Amino acid sequence: MVNTGDEGGNLNIVLKINGLVEQSRMVSVGPHTSQPVKFTVTRAKPGTYDVDILGNTGSFTILGDSSTGAAGQKTGAMIALALMGILIVATVVVLLARRS
Repeated sequence: MVNTGDEGGNLNIVLKINGLVEQSRMVSVGPHTSQPVKFTVTRAKPGTYDVDILGNTGSFTILGDSSTGAAGQKTGAMIALALMGILIVATVVVLLARRS
């Protein structure tokens, strides 16, 4: 999360998977500073999972058994969540800039 404004602020960031709240983080950021936000999610059941963070949506897919095994599944989920994290930072920058 990045705050480009002149005042500090707090924001509750909620991670939803398939419409259900999975995790949340209350993030405090001082003026003109940034704070990384990280969620870690693992899923063993194959399928496509919809992700929503602050209205930014995406998805990740867990495939059935393959040569990559559980390590490959976790890597795919982490990549999807990292991309969502980038979207969060961009959204928070815009939201906090508007408050200034």
